[in-house]
Amino acid sequence: MTEPQNIEFKRAVTQPLLIDSRQVGELLNLSTRTVWRLLSAGKLPRPVRIGRSVRWSRSDLETWIANGCPEISSVVVNE
Repeated sequence: MTEPQNIEFKRAVTQPLLIDSRQVGELLNLSTRTVWRLLSAGKLPRPVRIGRSVRWSRSDLETWIANGCPEISSVVVNE
């Protein structure tokens, strides 16, 4: 008898933790241009910058979607 497979582990192995604007668009069924417009309007979670690359945390996006896609606060925290 085999042990049950850990579905979360398999998911983590097959899906990247950080995704680009094209992948965000695919996740939300939107164009890349619309992704950038929503970000500019403060309606998407903030991305992470790695050098010149811009990536979103897949788990942050999934949590945001699960919460009904609430508008993101426009308050900027000093970094």
